[in-house]
Amino acid sequence: AATLLWGGMAALLPLSSLLPWFVYVPLAGLLFGCGYFAHFVLVIHECSHGIFLKTRDHELNHRIGRLASVPFFTEYEKHWRNGHRIHHLRPCEPDDPQDRHPLTGSELASAYQRLWLSPLGPLAQNPSRQYPGQARRTAASLLFWLPAFAAGLQFSWSVPTAMLLGFHVLASLRLAKIAQEHGGGLASEPDPMLRSRTYTYPFQFLFSPFNINRHFEHH
Repeated sequence: AATLLWGGMAALLPLSSLLPWFVYVPLAGLLFGCGYFAHFVLVIHECSHGIFLKTRDHELNHRIGRLASVPFFTEYEKHWRNGHRIHHLRPCEPDDPQDRHPLTGSELASAYQRLWLSPLGPLAQNPSRQYPGQARRTAASLLFWLPAFAAGLQFSWSVPTAMLLGFHVLASLRLAKIAQEHGGGLASEPDPMLRSRTYTYPFQFLFSPFNINRHFEHH
């Protein structure tokens, strides 16, 4: 599935030769962003649970998770390997590094505004900024993306533009995911097991891939 996911995103590169830029950039940007988000869901998240590969060697899953986090400026060890375990035990509590304060309503709208009004909005809202080593993570990520941008430029300038737009889509889906899973007052629920919800909506296969909308069951 991961191979098909990245293969599908690679197939977006030659599509730029078939569509005008004003159609390609928003369409491919949306699809790149959904692909990045699906990568988090399918690879990084599953590695944090030790179940991406069916093996008793959980460390192998974590090695893959660390590698899969590199393109997205993500601190795997603190935010996923350890942080996701804390999130399951104590969701929305002060020591939950992932979803300690789910945004909804006007706060969520303001977060979207800050995100989309700045070309660096996704980096500013990257949750891994709370950990030391941001310069190192940025350098490692650029080692992945600069060759990818160069490959895209062989087709059109619109390809790296859409790739970058995908980061805004990724950050937008992350905000929506947290609001849907834990927002709307669930953070104040006394029982930690009742601080998550399952939800459904049209096109959830695209914006909430691999059944991640079944979040109550997952917790």
